[in-house]
Amino acid sequence: AHTMHFLASSSAEISAEIAASTGAIDSLVRLLYLGTDVTRANAGAALGFICRDVAVARETVAASHAIYKLVSMLDADDAQERKHAAHTLQGLCINSAKAQAKIVAAGGITQLVSLLQKALHDINDVNAVEAASAAAYTLAWLATENHDHQTAIAAAGAIPELVGMLGYGGTQAGAVNALSLLAYVHEGNAAAIAAAGAI
Repeated sequence: AHTMHFLASSSAEISAEIAASTGAIDSLVRLLYLGTDVTRANAGAALGFICRDVAVARETVAASHAIYKLVSMLDADDAQERKHAAHTLQGLCINSAKAQAKIVAAGGITQLVSLLQKALHDINDVNAVEAASAAAYTLAWLATENHDHQTAIAAAGAIPELVGMLGYGGTQAGAVNALSLLAYVHEGNAAAIAAAGAI
């Protein structure tokens, strides 16, 4: 898993080759369930890079049981495991309604908001900040042109956390992206964002 993580991070072309390899994605998904903490983190990272770069890989992973495990990994004790799970979910969300629906069904919104809270409580923890940034981008994808998801994300308490993230360079871009998509054609969220001090 460590080798695939390293290779997939190298280039989109290598990610595509790994995705096309017979059983590569299935093997990485299996490691999410059966591996050690380190192996799970590396498998999650490899899947994240592959899903970011290869559309067909996103659909393959979304069709597997990986999303349920990745959502549960957002609450792992290991900070790197949480970070890689968040990055993988971010990659899975890109233009994939199937993956987005599965993340929400698996309880992903609550867990993603929890990552935002962890980062604000320990803003000097690099892994926590990177996980929160990935969580914010994932929430942004979930909110894109989906009124029900926008409402659910706000109800989970994301807006105050995202507004708090605006004050830190490492989380600012993801927070801006998420807040703009939460507010888009949603008057309730727009008002809540303004009331939270974003303006």
